[in-house]
Amino acid sequence: MQDEISLIDERLSLTLGSKFLNTNFTTLEFQPSARLSWTPTARQTIWLSFTHAVRTPSRAEEDFNLSGYITTTPSGLPFFARFNANEDFAPEHLNGYEAGYRRLLRKNIYLDLTGFYNHYHDLFSEEIAWPAFPETSPSPTHLLLPAQFRNGLLGATTGIELNIAS
Repeated sequence: MQDEISLIDERLSLTLGSKFLNTNFTTLEFQPSARLSWTPTARQTIWLSFTHAVRTPSRAEEDFNLSGYITTTPSGLPFFARFNANEDFAPEHLNGYEAGYRRLLRKNIYLDLTGFYNHYHDLFSEEIAWPAFPETSPSPTHLLLPAQFRNGLLGATTGIELNIAS
């Protein structure tokens, strides 16, 4: 749902909205967004915006196990890693911030300059769960490094975009 609210007629507006998401893998997720736009002249617009987005877990993070061969140890023992599913895998989150400026240079030619900062948290990670140990089943005996899908990463992106379009 979304609504645009005129604060000063044809000069200042606030757009508020949200998506609501409920899946088999999450509880209700609220994903709000807001944009404040100021049009000081008929040829210019300045805006600030915020958005919150969610990537929900999938069956792969909560139900899928993955084993893979790493190498053979010097003693000849095969060495494998196994990534175990995590039924408590959480949604990944993004908080995005943007500021921008648009100017009409000539008829149908616009200049857009936008700066952004995005903060991501609870991102997918594969983490070592325990030290490696010998495993006898399935045969033959091999060394196993257990790991688990988790939400152990975070990140950020920043940037500036310049666009001239007609």
